[in-house]
This record gives sequence, structure tokens and C-alpha cells, in this order.
Amino acid sequence: MKTKITDLLLVSFLLTFISCGNPHSQNFQSALSSQPYVIDLKPAPSKILDHLDQIDITFSKPVLEDTVTDKSIFVVEGELDPETALDAASIIGEVEDGKLKAFSGTATLSTDGRTITWTFKEMINSGSVTLVITPRLEGEGHIPFNQKPGEDPAAFLGTFFLPSADGASPSPSSSPSGAPQGPPKVRPDFLVVNEILYDAAASDTDGNEFIELYGTPGTDIDNYQVVLVNGGDGGILKVITILENTKIPDDGIFVIADSRTGQPSATNIPVADRIENFDPQNGPDAIQLLDHQGRLLDTVAYGEGNIPEAQNGLVTGEGSPAPDGAAGHSISRVEGKDTDDNGKDFVELTTPTPGIL
Repeated sequence: MKTKITDLLLVSFLLTFISCGNPHSQNFQSALSSQPYVIDLKPAPSKILDHLDQIDITFSKPVLEDTVTDKSIFVVEGELDPETALDAASIIGEVEDGKLKAFSGTATLSTDGRTITWTFKEMINSGSVTLVITPRLEGEGHIPFNQKPGEDPAAFLGTFFLPSADGASPSPSSSPSGAPQGPPKVRPDFLVVNEILYDAAASDTDGNEFIELYGTPGTDIDNYQVVLVNGGDGGILKVITILENTKIPDDGIFVIADSRTGQPSATNIPVADRIENFDPQNGPDAIQLLDHQGRLLDTVAYGEGNIPEAQNGLVTGEGSPAPDGAAGHSISRVEGKDTDDNGKDFVELTTPTPGIL
């Protein structure tokens, strides 16, 4: 029980740190921007591998070398249920109890502190393995790792699939606990921020705003993140994490809508696929779209004067900025096209069109 209590204290550290009255503590946004999370994996876990001998993990911020241990980063046999990401202590406990088999290997931190190379003692040629990174890994200022910054502390789970022992491709299997597991998720080949209403004609905080994504219909976007960025200083204003088992609808459009004040499950946007309390700032500001591994898929800067890089180390905007829409107007891509230049791709719409390409 001692281990679990220790982990619970550790993963709640950030919430205490950013809310306490200590005059020497950082404010919420400063602490949030310093929190490390995974932004890239090599090899990518989206395809079947013929072998696996090492994994390179890149973080948004440097991590502390003395916190790189076999309890903060390790690899286990099989595929873990994503629901367990919020309970790092249980994963560690199952490894210690022998319920999960952990592979032998070494973790080496780069000189800049932003990349860990996890090297297997013996090459893996079949089955599936899951990389686990827990909040026992810490960034500068001893801020715990969290793959969902600003939300409940969560471990990172990255599963890699190899052929089965008989050479066949992976098929639905069972986890060590006996829970059924499905095949690898099908991720979108194409996904962009398509339309944004960030300055409503009425209240900006009462269910009138939305962010629309456009991508490959029917594909899995759970654990993707929409990041709202302050264009003036690059600060992270809000991170919206898309829920487990979420797919892009058949029309390719996924709408995230602001919730009404005091009604977290209600919005004024009738076509909402996800309701979340948020309020993008009026320009100049930016929105980033990250995949389930924290890699930048798309970014839109609107209004002149955005800082070129956010505090998470990722760029804000592509090419010239999109127009800064007037109150009640949205900014929208032209027919969903992406030329990697926000100024050319986006136009101002006097009548917003959530749910319509």
C-alpha cells in the first residue's frame, strides 16, 4: 500500500503546486507550460513492425535525469487498456506483483534532456509491447510528467505491434488481466483545424463558440489534443483532450463546442460531437492540433503578431496568419484545403457553418 500512496501524492503534486498560496510558487499557466509530455515516438506505433530493439521518446520539455528510473519509464508485454493511464500506481503495482511482465532494458537521456532512448536487452520480434511513462518522471522544477497537461495526471501508454509467434499479423487479443483488446486503432491520414468561432456575437463563455476539425471519416482520434495558445507570449491557455473511443463521423467533420455556463453537458451548437468548457482568445492567438503521441498535425494562427513558438516547443501558425474575424464571424478553410499557409487557407465567414464543410 505504501507504493500506491506515494504515487497518489506524486501525481497530485502539480495540482497542489499551482493552487497553493506559497508566494514562491509559479502561477498556473507557468507551471502548465513547464509540464513535460510526449510529442514524438520513433518508431511510430501506427504500423506493424518486423522487430523492435529501441524506442526514442521526445518530450515537450527537458526531464530530470535522476527521475529516469524503472518506475518512471518501462516497457511491458501486451497491450494495456487506455483507461489505466489515469492510475499509474496500479500499473507499477502489477509489474511488482508479476501480473505484468516488464522487459529488461536501459533508458538513456540525451544531453538536452528532451529525448530518452529505451533500449531492449534483447530484440523483440513478435507479439505486442507497451511503453509506459508515469508521473514519477519529472521536468524542471520537479513538475511531474503528465500526458494530459492541465487535466487529471495521466501516464503515457504507447503500444507497438509485431507479428505473432507464427508470423501472422496481430489480431484481437486479451490483456494480462483478461480484458478483451481490439486490433490497432486506425488513425486519420488527414486531419486539420477547419473552422473556428472564437469571438461570439453574444457571450464568449456561454456555449456559443466552437472548433471544427476535418479529416478522414471513421478514423480514431481518441487522445488527440487541441491546444489553445496565447499569441502574445506562447502560453498554453487550455488543452482539450479527445475522449477514448472517439471517431471522426462519416462526413469527416468533428465539432468541439463550448458548454453553457453552469451546464457542462449543454451547448448552443446543435451539431456538437464534443462539449467542453473553453474560450479561445481573440487574435492574435493560435490553435494547435496534436495527435495521440503529442505530434503536431496542424496549427492555425489568426491575427497579426503571434509569437512563432508556443511554450510547449511547437510552432504557432503556418505561413502568414489567418484573418482576425469580427465578433460573430468565424474563420474557415476554403473547401477544407491545406496549403500550409494560414493566410491563404482561411477566410472570414459572416455566418459560421459548424458541421458543414
